[in-house]
Amino acid sequence: MANQKLAIGRLTKDARKRVFAEERQTRPRRATSKAVESTGTAQASNVQPRPRPIKKLKTTNVHADDGLEEHENSPADWGVGAVDMYSPVPAFPGDCDIIQSSEPPVDTSLVLPNDTTKLQAMLKKVYSEGLVPRHSFELPATRTDVIASTFEVEEEHGDITGTASAYRECVDEDPEESEDEELIPYKVLVGGVARTVVLPISSGLGALHYEVGKLLKVHPDHLSLAYSLSTSKSKAPLSAVDSPEAFLDMIRGWKAATEKEQDKFETAWSRRQNLYKKTKVGTAMKGTEVPVEPKKGKPDIVYVMLSEYSTSSSAAEDSPPPKATKKGKKGKKAKSPRPSTTSDAGNTSNNDATTLVDLKKAHLCFEHGHSDMILPGGRHIEISNEDWSFWALALNKKVDGVSYEVPPPILMNRWLVCNNISAPMGTVRAATRPQKTAEVAQAAAQSVLQGLGLPWTAFGSTFTAPSFVGHHPMPPAPVSQKNDNHDNAHHLIEDSVAYPALDLWLSEVDTNPIRNIDDRNFSQYGAGLLKAGIFRLNELAALDLNELLEIYASAEPAPVPARIARGTASVLLRYAKKDVYRAEVKV
Repeated sequence: MANQKLAIGRLTKDARKRVFAEERQTRPRRATSKAVESTGTAQASNVQPRPRPIKKLKTTNVHADDGLEEHENSPADWGVGAVDMYSPVPAFPGDCDIIQSSEPPVDTSLVLPNDTTKLQAMLKKVYSEGLVPRHSFELPATRTDVIASTFEVEEEHGDITGTASAYRECVDEDPEESEDEELIPYKVLVGGVARTVVLPISSGLGALHYEVGKLLKVHPDHLSLAYSLSTSKSKAPLSAVDSPEAFLDMIRGWKAATEKEQDKFETAWSRRQNLYKKTKVGTAMKGTEVPVEPKKGKPDIVYVMLSEYSTSSSAAEDSPPPKATKKGKKGKKAKSPRPSTTSDAGNTSNNDATTLVDLKKAHLCFEHGHSDMILPGGRHIEISNEDWSFWALALNKKVDGVSYEVPPPILMNRWLVCNNISAPMGTVRAATRPQKTAEVAQAAAQSVLQGLGLPWTAFGSTFTAPSFVGHHPMPPAPVSQKNDNHDNAHHLIEDSVAYPALDLWLSEVDTNPIRNIDDRNFSQYGAGLLKAGIFRLNELAALDLNELLEIYASAEPAPVPARIARGTASVLLRYAKKDVYRAEVKV
């Protein structure tokens, strides 16, 4: 067979055609014989085969009488013989599952309604029964749907109420939405400790009031906030955050300050890089050790310092803190509202601190390196911070006879008695224990209210009225004076024992794991506080926050570091007041 095919393959084209024609003529016609046999068998049998479903034929434009080509418009399992095209199923012998001839054939055709509504209802029913998968067909749009879609109102920009809103789709496709939202760090002073709150810009004023209210334990509706930036000056006025416009102004100011700090950081970093490159070249030429390459780090964080300002029923106190005026605007300046009581107290404390600083500068001793008082006879004595504060308070109240060179007589007499120096005029009174801060403030207040020139009457019968010029009463007996001096020395020793030195106390705070959780270095401020004239713990506890910051910043020569952070100063004062209270209770 293989040789025969090989021989046929070597023939020419015409010769191969002749060989194939002869083979077709000699091949028996199997389909015709099968058709004849099936016809004879069907006539012999009275039963009919089981009807088969009609198969869909390919639709062509060929007429039924034109004749058919091979395998055209015919099922795949039909033969080539003569088949009736109009019969539903060809009759083949040998079929099984014979049914009775009386049963009509099953009609499997599907009649679809012409009405679109009925067709939709039919398809919906078919979908619900699960006979047809839902994705196989698409519901045709009715005429009413087409008309309604043409007159559909277009959505305006910014309307995000609809599920298929164009604005929502635009936002979802925006690549900037995936970026991290900018966060604003806030600082809130709670119980003398600065707490940090970080909120996104989009949170708004309500979220800020809610978070700060939780820290301060105040309802957000009853909370009034004022802010200042950590980069602003210490004497800069606070600005109220009482409206969305003020909140936006705060965000703009914070962004501007952050960009400014970033520019400063980049400038400083470029200088450090240039200096490092020059140093590296110099070390390479000299053959010395190459310095360590500096790390860039990060710029300083700009915090928004928040504080609560109190409101009351009075018209003066209901007004919020004045807003920061914008520079560059021409025209008449608006009259500032009447300052509230809180602002009056703040201004008074600032004036007291300024007067105290000026007073200490006026009595700065270059021989000893700190401020002191020169008594008659040229003796230098150190004055406690309480006495300095009382002297500054008398200057602010404009007490008669008190100036930067002349202290209040009550202080002068006590200094003379404590140091066993007879006064050139006036009565030498018995030594008394140094007054507490509350007593000093009470004495100053009573002297102002009573309109007296000197405040010695505030202490009751402890002090006698001073003698004026020309009146020289008899001095006390030497024995009593010796006993008084002994008692005064005993009191001074008690004070020095009860209130430790400030540098030692700072070292104890550094080593205390409960107080120094953040591992801060409080001892670094000890030298600056000593230069400012604060030597013992009770002197530190007698100050408020603004006074401590002003006194430390005005110390000469300038301490290192040059300033105390506001949060650190608040923590120091809180611990100092607590320890002083414990010491007084023990005494």
